[in-house]
Amino acid sequence: MSGPPPARPFLGGGVGLRVASSLVMAPLALGAVWAGGIIFAAALALCAVLLADEWGRVAEGARGVQDGLRVAGLLLAILLGFGGDWTPAWLCLAATALLGVIAGLLRGGSPAAAFKALAGTAYVGVPVLALLALRLEGVPGLGLMLWLLLVVWAADSAAFAAGRTFGGPKLAPRISPAKTRSGLYGAVAGAALTGALAALAIGLDGSVLAWALGGALTGFGAQVGDLMESAIKRHFGVKDMGSLIPGHGGLFDRLDGLMFVAPPFALALAALGEWQI
Repeated sequence: MSGPPPARPFLGGGVGLRVASSLVMAPLALGAVWAGGIIFAAALALCAVLLADEWGRVAEGARGVQDGLRVAGLLLAILLGFGGDWTPAWLCLAATALLGVIAGLLRGGSPAAAFKALAGTAYVGVPVLALLALRLEGVPGLGLMLWLLLVVWAADSAAFAAGRTFGGPKLAPRISPAKTRSGLYGAVAGAALTGALAALAIGLDGSVLAWALGGALTGFGAQVGDLMESAIKRHFGVKDMGSLIPGHGGLFDRLDGLMFVAPPFALALAALGEWQI
């Protein structure tokens, strides 16, 4: 009679490489956020170009007219946003999406191909402009950006740790067979705890309970964003969106959770009026 299966090494299966990549990327991201200004805007612009390239290769099959339009439009929108011209920046993004659709149709593409151009522009552009708007809020923006990054990273790490430790029922086996419900619970709990502690450490206004709740919602949203990207990859029949980051895949594969939660986070803060929770 065979014994129980051997325990899976906690850092096996390429996990060590993922950790090493994260240890390199995290200081770079934090440094750009801390510097703010032109450095942060330039970092966002670089990310936007890389994300647009990944989308074009995976969703559209090759770099073409839509890809060029998307890159140019994203860079112009970031430049306008950095200059404080937010209405023109969002209009530029919308016009870029529309031009991508028109270009796709004029080149004999199907409506589905045109939709890919629209989706790619929105998927990249909306989170990028939301993050730019958030960080340009000076001192409050710095604290809020740091909080958001810490919570999303905590959710990702806690999801991995809980899923690896406890396993159990799959969360969405048809979309992402590796994800478990215990991982989701761990993500929400870890994000809630980090949200409260980070708010205290950074000195953000508002109650600790409110920031813990915000952390829980952000952690849940980050996991939804991860699942959404997994669904996109499954639809296009790829394992990763790219190969830029060892152990992670492409930039999309590393930023999917942050990209999903950044727009609602910025909208919620704007709705509250004074960047307070």
